[in-house]
Amino acid sequence: MRISVSQINEWLKCQRSWEFSRARKTFAPPSKSLIIGSAYHAALEENFKQKILTGVDLPVEKVKMAYIASVSETFDKWTDSETLFCSIPDSDNTADFCVIAGYRMIEKYMEEVAPGIEPAEVETSKWLDLGNHQLLCRIDLITTSGTVIDHKTSSRMKTLPDNSIQPAAYCLAVGSMDFQYHLITTAAKTAVSIQPIEITPFSLSWFVKLANSVADQMEKGICVPNPNGWWCSRTYCDYYDLCRTDPRKF
Repeated sequence: MRISVSQINEWLKCQRSWEFSRARKTFAPPSKSLIIGSAYHAALEENFKQKILTGVDLPVEKVKMAYIASVSETFDKWTDSETLFCSIPDSDNTADFCVIAGYRMIEKYMEEVAPGIEPAEVETSKWLDLGNHQLLCRIDLITTSGTVIDHKTSSRMKTLPDNSIQPAAYCLAVGSMDFQYHLITTAAKTAVSIQPIEITPFSLSWFVKLANSVADQMEKGICVPNPNGWWCSRTYCDYYDLCRTDPRKF
């Protein structure tokens, strides 16, 4: 079976959500945080891909243009959406917030972090052979020294968990033991934090066992909802009502 890191994360949080979004492909409009995160990734991709060729960063204004192009594309796609779910809620205010927050983040990252990065690969996809299954790893950035970097956005500054499956998966796929999260906040006072994650042989082998076990369960197609968390509500789950009215058994 072919799976991805994001699928594993979704399965571990709620199997029923994975079923609707992945197995049954029930699409929902992106949240405000997802719009910002996707556009931020697209803007940094634009910068670092050309930096591989030129050795220098783009002017900040050009990176902002790549950001706004991504945001515009998302809104164009969902403004008149005829999918099962409605279009992006409160789209005018959402668009304004996305643009303002994104510009602040790009200015901060391009000033404080980007100049020190020497990219080798950007937004690259690598398949990892797990033995019984195949895992797709979509990696934000690999430096010339072999450091794997994953960009994260958040409404507040926090310390990201060092036992997350993402660092182990990406380092296995690349053949590196050097991983960093680059976390930036969307708040008015934007802050950026570089957070190295320790990778050990044990964490790598443990991840492989976990990933194979999850894929085995996915193949069986038994998807049980997990209501014991903040994510199980109309606010945070696009499939909340559908999950409770769907006639199919778990």
